[in-house]
Amino acid sequence: MANGLDTLVDDILIQILQALSVHAVLSLRKTSRRYYLLTKLRCVWHARFCADVLARNLPLPGPACPLSLLSATELERRTLRALHLHHAWPRLSANVLVSKHHHGAGARVDQVVFIPGGTELLTVQGDKVVHWLIVSWPGFAQGLKHVGEWTPFEGVPCRVVKDGNVPGVIAIGPRDSLGSHRFAKVLSTSLKAPFVMLCDYARVPGVVAGIWRHLLLLDTTRELGGGGLELLDWRAQTTGTALLPRLPDLFGSFLDFVVFAGHILVVWEQCVSVFPIPRVPADGQVVLEHKRVFVFQEAISRPVGFTTCVARRGGAPNADLDQDTDWDADWDWDEQRKRSPSLALGMSPTLTIAARSRGRAESVSMVMLVPLMDEEDRKAGVLSDTSTFPYRLTYLPPHVPLTWRSKDQDQGGEGGVGDSVPRRACTTLCLGSSGRGVFVVGRELRLVSPGLLMLPPCEMEFGPVFEMGEALYLVDRHRTNLDEETDGHRHVWGGGGEEENVSVDKVDFDEGMGRFVVAKERGGFEVVQLD
Repeated sequence: MANGLDTLVDDILIQILQALSVHAVLSLRKTSRRYYLLTKLRCVWHARFCADVLARNLPLPGPACPLSLLSATELERRTLRALHLHHAWPRLSANVLVSKHHHGAGARVDQVVFIPGGTELLTVQGDKVVHWLIVSWPGFAQGLKHVGEWTPFEGVPCRVVKDGNVPGVIAIGPRDSLGSHRFAKVLSTSLKAPFVMLCDYARVPGVVAGIWRHLLLLDTTRELGGGGLELLDWRAQTTGTALLPRLPDLFGSFLDFVVFAGHILVVWEQCVSVFPIPRVPADGQVVLEHKRVFVFQEAISRPVGFTTCVARRGGAPNADLDQDTDWDADWDWDEQRKRSPSLALGMSPTLTIAARSRGRAESVSMVMLVPLMDEEDRKAGVLSDTSTFPYRLTYLPPHVPLTWRSKDQDQGGEGGVGDSVPRRACTTLCLGSSGRGVFVVGRELRLVSPGLLMLPPCEMEFGPVFEMGEALYLVDRHRTNLDEETDGHRHVWGGGGEEENVSVDKVDFDEGMGRFVVAKERGGFEVVQLD
């Protein structure tokens, strides 16, 4: 093949390289110096990145950056990283990338947060927030660089929430939901300016629960007379709020929220309530009405995870892609479009909500919001207009992690109560929009993968599949007293006078780079790469 190509001019060769698979480009690179130089051109990797990553809607590795600013080397790195994770997931191993150890007073890391892109992270140590840069690409030098640190309110332990929609924007508030301090600060983070104040509220009506674009969400359910989730427009820096109300006897405690299909979905212990995205007044308060309320079959608790598995909806595999991959090679996409309304109509994808069962700590409950269509409209391919939020709630089989068995049970005996070992609960759940993620059961960290789920009566949708194989990583147990709460929720393991807790704040995951960060019990943290 190379001998025939040698007679062609470079312009023609470049056009051929742009149409070849990544595997073919890398193979041709090894044949001669001429092809080595041609396969290093930016236009070649721009074409492969657009066709293999963007067109297939794969999670994007690395920090957000305009495509025009990415160099040839960076485009190649990101393309190869995205395809490697896509082809190899979940058959990956965990390798410690960088490890940071803290000792002495203030060494404990209360929270670890990836900045979207997976190359920068924040650690919270008491009242201090530290910004780190991870210097690591396969085959290159690896290390950790201290970018900067900042104390929002001296002497007050804090907690960080990030805006997954706007990279580099975070909100900081007090960690103690019952304390007297009620500040909220919105900042931007970057390597040149680690902490730039965008908005500073000295006093807010609740504790910071999240941030999404211009909205700052405050949990006021623990406040005297508090009625739910209050929203501030931090960009306008006004004091008016929009209230997403709750019914305490019916909804239970606030757990989490997500923006989906043009609505704000608030997850409570007993249900999920749907609200329109509000226009926050400059002053005063407006109370929003529920568009829909979906009641769960059983109460849930933290941790809570959301995924749409959108990375699996980028279209059928392309024959020009890497010839070594067998991704869905035998999948009948025409048949799947008939069975999956959301895939057929190009609608907003389904949303899966996974959370630990409140009554059965060893079980992970899962529900899916599926586009609502009438049978007649299904045949016509037209979305039913019977609801302002046209989705139905479908219950998925719960995931029950493997449990420890007593010695008598292992030997075939009955096993008495005194011989039993506490079941292991899911204490951490980090899901990306693609369906990839990690979860922790006991100390064991495993992967979550996107997969096909059967929905009654004869429908299939992509949803999260919890892997049951050998643990990839062992997370430290963080011990607290029984009367101590973490993030407003108690993780009880049973037995003894202590609880062993792995908080949702102790682990974070970046799906684009395929890495997670874990806080260590004795101080410090580790960044682990999946390869």
